[in-house]
This record gives sequence, structure tokens and C-alpha cells, in this order.
Amino acid sequence: MQHLLELLHEFRGLCANEASLEPAERPQWHALRHLLGDGPPWEGEPTRGMHRAVAYPLRFTVPGGFALGEVRRLGGGGVLVGTSASPPIGARSLVCFDDPSHHQSFVFPATVVMRQPGRHGAVGLVFDGEPQRTPTEDHWRARLPLIRTHAPLVA
Repeated sequence: MQHLLELLHEFRGLCANEASLEPAERPQWHALRHLLGDGPPWEGEPTRGMHRAVAYPLRFTVPGGFALGEVRRLGGGGVLVGTSASPPIGARSLVCFDDPSHHQSFVFPATVVMRQPGRHGAVGLVFDGEPQRTPTEDHWRARLPLIRTHAPLVA
């Protein structure tokens, strides 16, 4: 999944700056567009290589907090997320794919364009901004000392 996320990150970065792409960057943009697709992944057949993304866990923002889900379909244009969360159509979101084995997170700005509420619901998010790749720091949290106090807190 790491390689797929890197390709998706590269493609969405090029898409966000499409108007100012250098001539040398255009062939890469076209190749990634052909490989990943650029429309909503729930329309048409999934592009080659996207089957490995199914059931990959992710987090995404919803009004007032965060929600958990898993990838149902992923493409260069967005993601269909299996989730019980039901954010409103038009809501802005950040979709976060965590890769703990490489200590990285990939964050994609998106907009909710479809939803199927319910226990086995789904949310369709279209990517619409420049993504970020950030290091995760989860690997150091367990090393923090646990401080216990038995004395009552006094205000």
C-alpha cells in the first residue's frame, strides 16, 4: 500500500498545481492519471492496482471530530469509504491514510459528494487539494513514562 499511497500523493500534488506544471512534469502527470484515474472511484471499473487498497483502514475528519472507516474503492480522484459516519454532502474533510510500518501518514483534502447512511454505510470523498505526507510519531508514545499520583487534586 505504501507504493500506491506515494503514487497517489505525487499525482494529487501535480493535479493541485496543474496550471503551473513545467513541460517536463506533464508526461509524469499524464502517466499517473492513466494509471490511477482521475474521476470518482465509484464510477466505472477500478483502475489496475487499486484492488490492493480495499479494506485499508483510514481516518477522516467530520464536522466536530474524526471518523474511522476503510477503503472500499480508491482512485486518483477520490475514495469510497465504508463507515457508519454520515457527514453532510459538501462537508470539507481531510482523509488520512496511516502507514505505521513506514512511520508516515498521507493526508488528502477532500469534499463529501455522496453518502449512504447506516450501519454498513459509505461516504464518497473527492480529492480536491494538495496532499501532505507527514511522519507519524506513534512509535515514541509508548516510551513516555506514566506518571501516577494518589494525592487528590486541589483547585
